[in-house]
Amino acid sequence: MEQNHATDATEDGEFARLDRAARRLHQRLHTFLTELPARLQSGSELSRELGVERATCQRILSSALGPYEGLEIVGRLPGRKGIENFVSALGENEEWIEEAQLQHLSVAADAFADALRETAGSQSAFVKQWRARDREAGRDPALFVEDDQALKRRGFFESSAEVTGHRCETCVLVLAIAEDPEDKDSVRLATAKGTIGHRMEPDAAPLLMNEVVEGSQSTRTGEASKPASMELSGFSSEQVRLVNQDKGPASLSQFIECAGAEPDRAVDILLASRGSFAHQHPALLEAQAMNITYRVPFPARYLLLDLYLERRLAQACLPSAKTYLGGESQEIVSRSLDWGARFREDPDLVLLGQGTIKAHSRAYQHQKALTDDLFHRQSWDSGEFVGFRMQVHYPIWKGTYCLRLDFSGIAHPAR
Repeated sequence: MEQNHATDATEDGEFARLDRAARRLHQRLHTFLTELPARLQSGSELSRELGVERATCQRILSSALGPYEGLEIVGRLPGRKGIENFVSALGENEEWIEEAQLQHLSVAADAFADALRETAGSQSAFVKQWRARDREAGRDPALFVEDDQALKRRGFFESSAEVTGHRCETCVLVLAIAEDPEDKDSVRLATAKGTIGHRMEPDAAPLLMNEVVEGSQSTRTGEASKPASMELSGFSSEQVRLVNQDKGPASLSQFIECAGAEPDRAVDILLASRGSFAHQHPALLEAQAMNITYRVPFPARYLLLDLYLERRLAQACLPSAKTYLGGESQEIVSRSLDWGARFREDPDLVLLGQGTIKAHSRAYQHQKALTDDLFHRQSWDSGEFVGFRMQVHYPIWKGTYCLRLDFSGIAHPAR
């Protein structure tokens, strides 16, 4: 799905030259890469054939195989030395690229390096400037910069995508939690979730989506703890058939079949709970905490998990984010000694503030519309909610990402 991430930075001319050079380099790289055999459109295979560092090949493939997405490419590309090594390796393999095409690519790489040096001085300096502009404009923090850990996870993403036959651009989960007006001992939850830009091979296992909210179910008898999901046709690119698998009072998985989707075609599939479902107020639970966990079901470039709490709930709890081994039981996240199941780095949790004004995300261009739709269907006023965001570049496949809402030491806010 092609996205346009043009910003005021290019429109006002400050980075216009760099944008032109980046666009030209992307075009040259894209033309070359898309003509390669499918097996070589993998960082490990391309690295092996060219004798170039794997991370360099992975960053070039990720930056240039898809559509041009603006100056985000500056942070995704390898540094100047990495690009030079890549072009030099191509020059030593004449059967891979025509001489004229290699010359055009070399010129584009030099022009990009010159424009970057004159515009910002260096790649890292540009990234700092770009991030600062986002913060000043109140935009979603950029997802295009890969730190060392993201580069390591990227290798796992490439390998697991090849093994499973699944890959997607973004896994999405939006969850809103409100006080229950009919029961002070309960809260009500509503969700939307999906996969964006999903590709799967014909012999791959079925699509599976799930999320878990730990704790007791509704305190009212006779109410279903987890309502069935429905497809959001206004956001999905394909019609789907759902096969539900109930795994407990607050866990529901859906196996998904696409109707008529073509092999290797990127699809968007979005689902939402048909209504809200009741849950015991987390302040009344023994642990005085609620854990919202999402186990990454298939290899993805991004995980985008947004949580919206009604204001009184947001004021009464301390939210945090952690990552766990996917094979561990879900109850482990409720224990005080959870170090045996945790990964060493916790994901960032960003405060979005009141309402949905900052719900936009570069990981999914319709994130704000999806969030507004969720509130509209529940007839909830989004202005009465406070948002939090967990976003992960190359989330760990089958890893479990947890948002923990800690109400310990706080009186029941409904009383």
